[in-house]
Amino acid sequence: MAGWTTLRVAHAPTHRPSAAHKLHRTSPPHLKKGKKETAKPFNPLRHQVPNQAHNGGVPPAQTDPIPTIFPAQPSNRSKSVTFPKSPVTFVEIRNRKSDGLKAALEARSTDRRAGRVVMFPIRYADDFVILVNGTQQQAEAERDALAEALRDGMGLTLSPDKTRITDPAEGFQFLGHHVCMHWDDRFGWSPRIEVPKTKAADLRYKVKQLTTRQTLHWSLDDLLQKLNPILRGWAHFYCYCTGAKDVLGGLDWYVSDRVWRWMRKKHPEASVRWLLRHRRPSGHRPTRRVWRGEQVEQYQMGWLKVQRYKRRWMIPPDFTMVPGEPDA
Repeated sequence: MAGWTTLRVAHAPTHRPSAAHKLHRTSPPHLKKGKKETAKPFNPLRHQVPNQAHNGGVPPAQTDPIPTIFPAQPSNRSKSVTFPKSPVTFVEIRNRKSDGLKAALEARSTDRRAGRVVMFPIRYADDFVILVNGTQQQAEAERDALAEALRDGMGLTLSPDKTRITDPAEGFQFLGHHVCMHWDDRFGWSPRIEVPKTKAADLRYKVKQLTTRQTLHWSLDDLLQKLNPILRGWAHFYCYCTGAKDVLGGLDWYVSDRVWRWMRKKHPEASVRWLLRHRRPSGHRPTRRVWRGEQVEQYQMGWLKVQRYKRRWMIPPDFTMVPGEPDA
């Protein structure tokens, strides 16, 4: 399979000026030849007042060709200047992004059929990854070119610890998730986002630190109030990964076991029957027993709904760019 890399720089977009960006000068529609100009009351609903004064009564160029009459600055004789408004609707923004995404996909498909290298950059803040449909040498050349462009253009250097070239079957970590290609006998190769084993180990270590002998002076409610925010945030972050249900269920068992050991240390002379009285029916699922204090009960990560993240849930703002556009 083709190699994947974690390199790419987003070039600055270059746009050609269109007719919509040029200044339009037209005569006021309420003036006719041979008639004098008559003053009319200013209606704010039909006029658009600029944010700043313009030199000589000439406004800046706008992006929409719809003309609007605007009274110029006060002077000895009356003037009227026509300039276009710049309303940008949400539908127009989504259409432009959709057109750019389709053009980028068609260009990549054409390059792939022609045997040329295809690169797909994905960026979030200062972390980015580049998927390369090519050879190992092409990925290394792109990494060197990117390092030189960042160094000369912005004075930045690539992190040697996080910059590496990996095989898609081996995968890589991006934004706390493990991304890899998985082989299935029925469907072949398909991308998967999994929970990294190191992240699950970090959570177990954090739970263990909260259930040591140094915290025996806490009550059961205090301990659960410390654990629940950590468990809830961790579960919601990884609930969209493949196989997250099994991972969350295993972590629930580990947390319950650590609380049991903590209770045995806190009440060394208590009987097992007395300790198990703190495992009461849950307020969310009465058929299940969980560790429950007077007011707080243990948060069960395995009860969270696990499903694939749907992109239509995310509405990007106006200033963002959809991954896959030509200028992305």
